[in-house]
Parts: sequence; C-alpha cells; structure tokens
Amino acid sequence: MEELIKALVAAQSEMGHAIKSASNSHFKSRYATLDDIIEAAIPTLTKHGLAVSQYPESFEGNTYCVTRLLHTSGNEISTRVLLHIKDPSNMQDFGKAMTYTRRYTFASICCITSGEDDNDGEVEQKPEMAKSEYISQAQANFLRSLMKGNKELEAAVCKAGACERLEELHWKKKQSAQAYIETKMAQQ
Repeated sequence: MEELIKALVAAQSEMGHAIKSASNSHFKSRYATLDDIIEAAIPTLTKHGLAVSQYPESFEGNTYCVTRLLHTSGNEISTRVLLHIKDPSNMQDFGKAMTYTRRYTFASICCITSGEDDNDGEVEQKPEMAKSEYISQAQANFLRSLMKGNKELEAAVCKAGACERLEELHWKKKQSAQAYIETKMAQQ
C-alpha cells in the first residue's frame, strides 16, 4: 500500500483542476463533466503507475458504482456507492445515475477539483472563485519547493508563463514549467 500512497501523493502534486466545459442552464453555472475530470487526471495518474477502473455491480438487489484506484504494485483503493435510479427498468435512468456517480467518485478517489464546490450550480457563483484555469496553491508551493528559493528562476517561470505570480500560472503550463525548473536546477 505504501507504493500506491507515494504514487498518489506525487500524482496529486502535479494534477491541475478539471476544466468546467459543461453548463447547467437551470442553475446558470458551469461544471466539470466526467470527461473533463478524466482528461485532467489520467495523464498524471498513468505517469505514476496509477489507473482508475469503474463499473456497475449488483449485490442483494441493489446496483452500485465501484471505483478502483489501482497501482502497478498490485495495491488498490476502492469504493462502492449505491446508485439511486428513478426507474430501474429504464436504461437511460441507469446511465444518468451511473455517469453522475462515476463523475463524483472518480474525482473523489483522485482528489481532483474543478476549482470550487459548485454542486452543479446549487451554490452562488462568486467571480473571485472562478480560478479553475490556474494551478492550485499546493501546486505553486510544489514548484517553489523545486526551485529551493531561487527567485530569479521563479521570475523566469512567471515570465514564460505570462503570469505575475505562480498562483496565476495556467494549469496547462504546469508540466512544462516543472520540466523547465527541473532542467535549470539540475544545471546548478
């Protein structure tokens, strides 16, 4: 289990937020789809020997969504969530319940966010919270730790990333910024 935990810690330090590509017209808000969450997580999970498997499972007359976080060591973490299906005989209702549950359990097991809890728009949107395109504070701190206090290197990363400070670095630029930092630090 120790290897899985180390890999997950490393992956989480590199993962960005999931982009909110879908809109909820009822609540006039945006949210991250299952595809958005998978797209944000899979490359980093794979890099660290992790994979996610999700499938329906029936047990004692109930249907569950099983989510497994697997590591190449053979260790895994799993969860099983009861699906709430309006009409169990309707496959569309099953599909909706499964997709909704997969979205939340995938994000939960990887600890990936879309910037803030929005419950598909059930809370008021605040403009100052719409930062899902930027890296997280933890990721900015991780990049700073790689630089070991090198302020000139931090300024160069910010300049290349077209931002004033690391917390304003676009999540899509994080990997290249990290590679640049590692290369520069190795040269010292």
